[in-house]
Amino acid sequence: MKVPVAKVGVFLKADASESSLSLPSMRKELQELMASAGVQLVWLDSKNNISVDRMVSVELRGDCQFGSGKSGKFKDHSALASTAVQDGKVLPFSWVDCVALDQFVRPALHDESKAERSEIYGRAMARLLAHEFYHVLAQTEAHTSSGISKTAFSVNDLLADHLTFQTEALTALHIEAPVVLLSASFGEEADDISRLEAAEDALAAR
Repeated sequence: MKVPVAKVGVFLKADASESSLSLPSMRKELQELMASAGVQLVWLDSKNNISVDRMVSVELRGDCQFGSGKSGKFKDHSALASTAVQDGKVLPFSWVDCVALDQFVRPALHDESKAERSEIYGRAMARLLAHEFYHVLAQTEAHTSSGISKTAFSVNDLLADHLTFQTEALTALHIEAPVVLLSASFGEEADDISRLEAAEDALAAR
């Protein structure tokens, strides 16, 4: 595991999903995946006052726990997760569509226990977010041939016991200085979070 070279603050917008049994699993898997790339994650809210090198806003859309979404069939064109891009620049605003994710993995988890479903579902969420964090932190829309940063995930990718970044992606994520996104030098984290929200609102209004 790499020595941390960047501390990234994550502002999570989860609404009703805060009660999800899958969130602890999601946080744990995401922490471990990003730590392998030398990135230390710090979970932020308006009460935090922690210095970070980068900040990313994550929106969990829908009720993010297994079985909570509509029982309809997953549509092949549905995006499980994405990140905002403007004028060729990857912005620090990512989201996961929990309804689409539930439809995507539900058939494969039919025989698992409730506890196992929640853990595996959270792990799948983390892998989607790690993929988006790769784009944000490496400032690239490109993909690698395999691993977390490849073009698309299969159900097996999201549910497997292990899925990691390949060497090419780890190199891209090994950032030596805070040169991307928002710096905590703005002041307290509450102010930084307000800046993120304001920027996101402005982007949505375009």
